[in-house]
Amino acid sequence: MKVTHKSGDMVFQIIVDDDLECINIFLENKRVGRFEFSHELEDFDKSGVVEYYLVTNLSLEEKYQRKGIGRAAFEFYKDCVCGIPVAARYEDGIKRGDGSHITGVGLPFVRTMRDEGIISK
Repeated sequence: MKVTHKSGDMVFQIIVDDDLECINIFLENKRVGRFEFSHELEDFDKSGVVEYYLVTNLSLEEKYQRKGIGRAAFEFYKDCVCGIPVAARYEDGIKRGDGSHITGVGLPFVRTMRDEGIISK
């Protein structure tokens, strides 16, 4: 599944893999970003099984940040997963082996996506 996103005079290709666990972002056939997700099923005692996609990696070349590309990628991804929530861990200082800890410029990005309802709270 893919979509294009125009930012200024640049046109990006946003491609979601068939397994829904990766978004690749291309500019002129060069990958400039990659967002990764883990498909999770958690069994909570009283509320049953909860299904969601957990952010495990956010990578976008710095010169392409703050141009609406990440937002466009997440909005497209949310459509692709057909209502299954997209989640990200809260900053707790724990470095996780699966990469799901958010660092650097990913922190304010995730905060904004949560505030706008694109990433679940």
